[in-house]
Amino acid sequence: MARDRGGSVAMCGGVLSGAAGNSDGGAGSPFLAGAPSPGGAMRSAGMNLSPAQGGCLHLRRLVRREHPPASLSASLSRDLLDPPLQTFPTGEEGGRGGKEESSVRDAKYGFEPLLSARPLIIDHPSFFAQDPGGLQAREGRIARTRAPTPSAGTAAGAPLRHMAFERLGEALRGLPASQGCLLLLLCLLAAVHLGKLLLQRQQRRRQGQRRAPPGPFPWPLIGNAAQLGSAPHLSFARLASTYGAVFQLRLGRWPVVVLNGERAIRQALVRQGAAFAGRPPFPSFQLVSGGLSLAFGGYSELWKLHRRAAHATVRAFSTGSPATRRLLERHLVGEARALVALLVRGSAGGAFLDPSRVLVVAVANVMSALCFGRRYSHGDGEFLRLVGRNEQFGRAVGAGSLVDALPWLQRFPSPVRAAYRAFRDLNRDFYGFVRGKFLQHQRSLRPGAAPRDMMDAFIRLQREQPRLQLEHVPATVTDIFGASQDTLSTALQWLLIFLIRYPNVQAKMQEEVDRIVGRDRLPCAEDQPHLPYIMAFLYESMRFSSFVPVTIPHATTTNTFIMGYLIPKDTVIFVNQWSVNHDPAKWSNPEDFDPTRFLDENGFINKDLTSSVMIFSLGKRRCIGEELSKVQLFLFTSILVHQCNFTANPNEDPKMDFTYGLTIKPKPFTLNVTLRDTMDLLDQAVQRLQAEKAANENQLSANA
Repeated sequence: MARDRGGSVAMCGGVLSGAAGNSDGGAGSPFLAGAPSPGGAMRSAGMNLSPAQGGCLHLRRLVRREHPPASLSASLSRDLLDPPLQTFPTGEEGGRGGKEESSVRDAKYGFEPLLSARPLIIDHPSFFAQDPGGLQAREGRIARTRAPTPSAGTAAGAPLRHMAFERLGEALRGLPASQGCLLLLLCLLAAVHLGKLLLQRQQRRRQGQRRAPPGPFPWPLIGNAAQLGSAPHLSFARLASTYGAVFQLRLGRWPVVVLNGERAIRQALVRQGAAFAGRPPFPSFQLVSGGLSLAFGGYSELWKLHRRAAHATVRAFSTGSPATRRLLERHLVGEARALVALLVRGSAGGAFLDPSRVLVVAVANVMSALCFGRRYSHGDGEFLRLVGRNEQFGRAVGAGSLVDALPWLQRFPSPVRAAYRAFRDLNRDFYGFVRGKFLQHQRSLRPGAAPRDMMDAFIRLQREQPRLQLEHVPATVTDIFGASQDTLSTALQWLLIFLIRYPNVQAKMQEEVDRIVGRDRLPCAEDQPHLPYIMAFLYESMRFSSFVPVTIPHATTTNTFIMGYLIPKDTVIFVNQWSVNHDPAKWSNPEDFDPTRFLDENGFINKDLTSSVMIFSLGKRRCIGEELSKVQLFLFTSILVHQCNFTANPNEDPKMDFTYGLTIKPKPFTLNVTLRDTMDLLDQAVQRLQAEKAANENQLSANA
């Protein structure tokens, strides 16, 4: 295109193209009537065009060399950032304002013929007021159209990009340094996040995906972590009401699919158990049990062998034989006696006490006796520090934990870094404690002797299963000891809350145990089938509290489908057990505490309903200590209601708040405990069981 120093013009729609500008036009060109026509402007630029040439005149870029009015500068700056196309209707007078007038205008304003990617609107009043050529609109209205944009990398696009960066630099220089850096970081994160989303969409299309689970929009860097709140299981239930039983989230860099409701959970964990049996490679999981955890370890053939062996050993020490059941009962009665004595002593004179600490030690002592063959005093500070950090453990590995969702926060001073370090220290101390017991048992275990406890049983098992590493023994015992005492102590806290919040339920339980067991002995494991109301109370407590609201996070081991949605391999899976236990389609009035819902018309336990309570998970990751836990819960509960009365503190809010983690624990509460009779039955039972233990030890020594 020929051009002079005065300006640069081009015809839109292909009427004028480069230097080939000699053509004739008609009278209907889209320019303002009475304004200089393209022909006149082009002739002033050295081009032979008729006034009615027609098309859209593009003023690509206007730069005033001297001092244009301030309002014009503002208009030009605004239009350079967003320059839509302006077209003007023209008539017969469009050619007015010849070369002389155009030259005057060009000299006055110093327009340079710089190309830009998009046209500029010249519509500011001050421009027309200063224009000696009289470029004014007599009639018609400015109509906006969109002009074609030069392709990237062309000479026409380069100046605009250059100016855009200059403008951005000027804007950033006007900001404080911290705000500028933050703005640049956010822009970069948004671009990276958008690129990842586009890449994932392309990958899903290549895989032939029909549709992914719906879900809320994930924000850059943090994903949906901010939407989970302090009670993720409740947030999952609310999101399920919007997106359905299966929906997806993103926590940091982790893709997460949440399963709600019994149908979706059973389809995944039972019908496709192997596909959903993995564990995500979360940083916290690698710290548990020396990195060889059965509960937190990955799914493999070795893991399956490990689990079968561990399950058989735990079952042998819970319900496997009358001898092992008697051993469990002996340990538990001794701890129940110590627990009742401490609760009654703390309630002397009508006082109210917090039962959480004594419950933790009582349950931990039962598991310590089963695993290591010894118990600890309630005043043992070292043991109490070891077992008193369950809440720290649960917060770190619970579903939605920021320790795993946003591990990069560990690089900066933050609560996440403090939580991770506390979790690391906790696991180091806990595993060190158990490993010390393992080394002691290795030295003292006699060949051919009967196992004294679970540690002995696992050592012998490892010798029979060479594929299991020796370090699997302390790792497995750490899992059993840690998980059982945390779960059971939390469950007992909820049981006591329900006893004091619903005194009529407590009275019915006491009436049943008195009628079936009597007042001349303590309840035992053989009484369980004959105490249906107590069992109904236990199942309703598990259902209502859902004290394990979301299982340990799973991961998919292969690409799979569930309820029509594709779940890619290595997707993190959250299983919302709370949604099953509070599903109004299954439970009438699920927010009411009512043990009788588990009883049939004849007063017996409805086993179909009890099997629907979801606490210990399902499928290949089902808790191996489920039977052991239920036996202990029954014995503790039946002995406590047989021996004691429990009263709530009237000065406390009856609302049952909780703190979230792998288990949800009730907020601290106090109660008063009094004996229904005396401690004689408990004292006699402990003496009798101790005599049995001594007799068994003497017999073993004689046989050896």
